[in-house]
Amino acid sequence: MPEVKIQVERVEGIRLSDNATEDTAANYTVNVSLSERKRESSLLSLNFELDLSGQPQISRLLVTGYVTIVGSREEVQALIKQQDDKSAPPILVTIYERVYGLLYVISRDLHIPHPMPGIVSLPPGEQKR
Repeated sequence: MPEVKIQVERVEGIRLSDNATEDTAANYTVNVSLSERKRESSLLSLNFELDLSGQPQISRLLVTGYVTIVGSREEVQALIKQQDDKSAPPILVTIYERVYGLLYVISRDLHIPHPMPGIVSLPPGEQKR
């Protein structure tokens, strides 16, 4: 089982509408960036950025940092490989799950709708590694 460590470096929440409340109906569009930071034989470190934009335009949430995966080459590959064009790589799902608490707390403090916990997920039937 690979070891996954996440380091958050920046968290930002922006309230774009004075009319927004926690109960405002909104969907979030997620833009993601993953880039290689460091690679060794049994270690891969990736920079990440999760940029969530509320629709309608009432809020924006941003989390940046890096994730370090320690494990065999096969374990690392399994975490970063995308199954198809419509699915997220398992490491992205893990990152979102681990930073979700931050997103929720910031949303509450800004009095904006919080994003859904499963907004970044694996396709149906896919097992988390």
